[in-house]
Amino acid sequence: MTGSRLDMLFAMKCFLLNKPILCVCVLGGLASFSFSCMLKVIEGPVYLINQSSQDNLLDYRNIANCFWNVIVTMTTGNKILTNFIIIHSWIWRYIS
Repeated sequence: MTGSRLDMLFAMKCFLLNKPILCVCVLGGLASFSFSCMLKVIEGPVYLINQSSQDNLLDYRNIANCFWNVIVTMTTGNKILTNFIIIHSWIWRYIS
């Protein structure tokens, strides 16, 4: 052989080289879903305390609302550097 270890990390890097757009979409979707679950767990009880506002946009007990807020927050960067850092952190988290 060539002296390289053929493990899961090597396979993921090869897949990333062959199909980068698919990897970014899948890993971005997984990251967005996990962030929305964290947002629901952390911010959900805050809505119960402030129920007098009657604002459904701040209701983080709904996972779809959390997912929408995560997607909007991550994709509305007005600079190229912001989008690069977000995509780079998604890829770096799952590869390393």
